[in-house]
Amino acid sequence: MLFSSKEQLMASMNGVAGISDGSFRLENEEKFRGNLLDQLALNSVLNENREIKGLSRYVIKAAAHELGVVLSSIQNLYVDRGQGKNGGYTVPALNIRGMSLQLSRAIFRAARQINAGAFIFEIAQSEISYTHQRPHELAPVILAAAIKEGHRGPVFIQGDHFQVSAKNYHNDKEKEISRLKVLVKEALQAGFYNIDIDTSTLVTLEPETVKEQQKLNYEVGVELTRYIRENEPEGITVSVGG
Repeated sequence: MLFSSKEQLMASMNGVAGISDGSFRLENEEKFRGNLLDQLALNSVLNENREIKGLSRYVIKAAAHELGVVLSSIQNLYVDRGQGKNGGYTVPALNIRGMSLQLSRAIFRAARQINAGAFIFEIAQSEISYTHQRPHELAPVILAAAIKEGHRGPVFIQGDHFQVSAKNYHNDKEKEISRLKVLVKEALQAGFYNIDIDTSTLVTLEPETVKEQQKLNYEVGVELTRYIRENEPEGITVSVGG
């Protein structure tokens, strides 16, 4: 059901959850996880009223936080593995292109069945475009799936292949870099604390030395990494891949 008003949405939470003085409270986890959560997920994506859509997303994210379902960076796990403090496993990354709630729920169920460790939900820049799933839409849907399946702990979402267009870069460098920075900031604000930068498109094989061939690749990569560091939330070190 799509809510017709903010008041209808609030009424649907009576006895289950509420918002007062700007704070969210979860009163009945079992009932929240039922039909109400399905409705909130639906409205967070499909409701044409921006206020209802935004409120649905807020409620999902607030409930997730209260239940210990936390959007996280995988940086520290990777650092420990690099230092030899753990190992012997892989970290699968799964692209979420369609039926996002159902697919994400299936991933959480499968992970629980095999007692899996870390795994990443990701969506590429190209997929954001052709599936019409912006970061602020996808993150609450994945959190809703986590709540539905009783997941507790970190949830890793990655912006995959945030790629520089070589053609656009050479036509207008500042415009292309600005475009990527806007996307990065949007992703960070949505809780994508894992970002994959792809500047490999800027490699050119004409120069004789590898350093010169890779020059734009690493220079633009550094610029975007610096931008991520300047905009990452306090207390979070975003995992930057390439």
